[in-house]
Amino acid sequence: IYMQKDADFEVIVVNDIEEEDETDAIREKFPDVIYIKDSKIQGPSNKHKAGLKIAKGEYLYMPDDDDYLTDEYFFKKTVSYMEKYPKVGFVSGGVNILYQFSDGRPDKIKRQYMNVSGYFDGAEYLQEFQNKLQKPASTVSTLFRRQSFMDLKMVDMQEMSDSSMYMVALLWGDAYVFDDVVANYRVKGYGTSLTTTLSIPFIINVL
Repeated sequence: IYMQKDADFEVIVVNDIEEEDETDAIREKFPDVIYIKDSKIQGPSNKHKAGLKIAKGEYLYMPDDDDYLTDEYFFKKTVSYMEKYPKVGFVSGGVNILYQFSDGRPDKIKRQYMNVSGYFDGAEYLQEFQNKLQKPASTVSTLFRRQSFMDLKMVDMQEMSDSSMYMVALLWGDAYVFDDVVANYRVKGYGTSLTTTLSIPFIINVL
């Protein structure tokens, strides 16, 4: 994130995993980071909401800790689309998927080809969500408009996974997807995940 060029941003780190308090080590290397440490494991949704509650920016970037950007101008590119299309709830690029065996050994890298590209009406995208129109593989390649989460009171929702974040953004507005590969997304093992196996009850619950 700190390799991003021509961008103004704040960084919020939410950690509920490590037993030791590494606040001093984080602050020494990255003094500008807003660091939240919780000794009780809260799960991804609560960590996302903890960051959302204190974020001040107009846009939100919410990656997980094992994924990372490869495009140094990702923020600049996505913000330019946000400014061009004020009704867009999220802007997303492509990713390389880094497959690993369950023991952590690297297996292969695969370019994630989405079947969507360009500007999409939010209602149309949501109608065919994960059917004819794929969602991005993760949040590592996506910038969200913070106002969409605030207007729909996402911080009060039970679920704040990447899938529900995309659905809320589409309920609020439209979407823009471009083809550039901007990040690496790690997949450990070859089991199913919420990202690839969204159920009808899950979608209804989010709605």
